[in-house]
Amino acid sequence: MLFKYCSLREDFFENRYIRFTQPELFNDPFEGQVNNLELLEHYKAESNSLDYIEERIRRHGTGYQNLGIVSLSKNDKNLLMWSHYAEQHKGLVLMIDTKEPPFCCEGINESTYIGNAFDIEYDNNRPSLEMKTFVIKNPPCSLLRKSNHWSYEAEVRIFLSKSLASDIKYKLMSNKIVSELQQNNLEYDSFVKEEIWLKQLRIDSLKGIIIGALADKDMALYYYIRGVIKGTISRDTKLFFSRLSPTKYEVEYIEFSDMGEILELFNYNKTHTTYYILSYLRATLDGLQYEEKFYGMNINEIVRCVIKEEYIEVFEVLTEV
Repeated sequence: MLFKYCSLREDFFENRYIRFTQPELFNDPFEGQVNNLELLEHYKAESNSLDYIEERIRRHGTGYQNLGIVSLSKNDKNLLMWSHYAEQHKGLVLMIDTKEPPFCCEGINESTYIGNAFDIEYDNNRPSLEMKTFVIKNPPCSLLRKSNHWSYEAEVRIFLSKSLASDIKYKLMSNKIVSELQQNNLEYDSFVKEEIWLKQLRIDSLKGIIIGALADKDMALYYYIRGVIKGTISRDTKLFFSRLSPTKYEVEYIEFSDMGEILELFNYNKTHTTYYILSYLRATLDGLQYEEKFYGMNINEIVRCVIKEEYIEVFEVLTEV
């Protein structure tokens, strides 16, 4: 099992899209870089022009075209990861089964590294010179090593090609990216949009969703229930809610089936606002009761029909008026 820290997005519960990112868009400027002294010696053998050598060194590490990376973690309870990648505990963590490739990668050749998972090596020394020759079975070693400062991430990377994207979104390049392109003397069009490559998780590979301790619990529960009803989230996908430990610097996870703990977590006896979830469901799923499998059912009956059996009683207590 590997874990993906991300924001709490309504659309994820509709499409199960997660991002795989081009190396040049990562937040670490050392990504893809190797030992520059070795690079210097290599390019000096090609030319005596200092400008040529500097330009080639700058460009090294930015030429992995059409290659994207899904960054996962072995650790599901890292406080820094929750803060940095999951909206300061307002996001969520996805529990992804890795016994099988977690993505629908039709057409992948098993002899290549595309679609496979690789552990990151942490070391304060950059990797040795690696020229961009085509290596079928192994990803670039410069994309598998990071500074020891990043070791808290316990990162595992899955490499995908752009052609495997389920969807591509666009946004204008950030000032930061434009500045980096300018510093590296790389050509760019100021109106070019940054591509966001998205891959859809297989529905059966998503084994659980952990909601952050500071997330909107009511809305998260609503997104989950709606996803299960619509069939975009499996009823077998477990749902957990986080809370901050009262005695330690750590987070605790409570599965939705734990009646006492869930009622306390939702401040059931104080606010009891969760019943509005039923109103949201009625408003957005009006047509469902007319589908054959839901014929004649009201929204309460539909919910009881689709969610995990051990979740039904807790849900009914939370949503009773």
